[in-house]
Amino acid sequence: MRTSQLLAMTAAACLLLAGCGTAPLSRFDVTGANNILNDWSCEAADNRQACVDDYNANAGKRLLRGHLIVTVFARYGAARFDSYSEDIVNDSTKLLGRVETAENELAKAVAVAAKAGTAPGIFYEVNRVDSFLAIIDVMEIATRPTRRGLLGFVLLSSPAERVDAGLDILRNALKDKLYLDAYRKSLEKTRLYVGDDKQKLQEAWTTINTQLDESCKRLAEYAKLKAHHCIPAPTPASKPAG
Repeated sequence: MRTSQLLAMTAAACLLLAGCGTAPLSRFDVTGANNILNDWSCEAADNRQACVDDYNANAGKRLLRGHLIVTVFARYGAARFDSYSEDIVNDSTKLLGRVETAENELAKAVAVAAKAGTAPGIFYEVNRVDSFLAIIDVMEIATRPTRRGLLGFVLLSSPAERVDAGLDILRNALKDKLYLDAYRKSLEKTRLYVGDDKQKLQEAWTTINTQLDESCKRLAEYAKLKAHHCIPAPTPASKPAG
């Protein structure tokens, strides 16, 4: 990733730390974050508006997209810690923890979304916020070793301002043409393949779970853990309501 992108992503550091659960957290706009994800994932679509409408109407596909992004950054960390980390055991342990947190938040969001058609879904938006913040935290931990020593790394200001920068973090993190662009194209092919087929959606979850598990095994080796697997994202038995 380019230096400017990596520096921008450091602003995610406070999102799940003490102090971020106060009033400034409300500045993180989930709708805006979802729009950024739509802009990124639908750039590869032949019909951009149809792609955006599809994600906006289908919580299952939005959650699948989030699961892919967690997997991408788990893989990013697993591939780069060996070359860039100054404390590979600690960095790998932290990333495993953040990946598990993100996967748990995605699982909660799936459970709530699945009931949205028959229940009020009072905490659905809360789960969406938790999921977005957890995903950004995975991005921050995965890229932290490659940012160490870069000019300006410690020049970011208050936690409130970092939360304000949340949308820019997400936007900048998704600009890497060499890495994320390939996943974007794969995601678009998957979206079209899945359509409204519940079984195909489940197959897509399973495929991504396999990729995530491979990265987590590598991170576990770095962390010197005898056995460790990231908690897999759920494979919805039914299509969640949008």
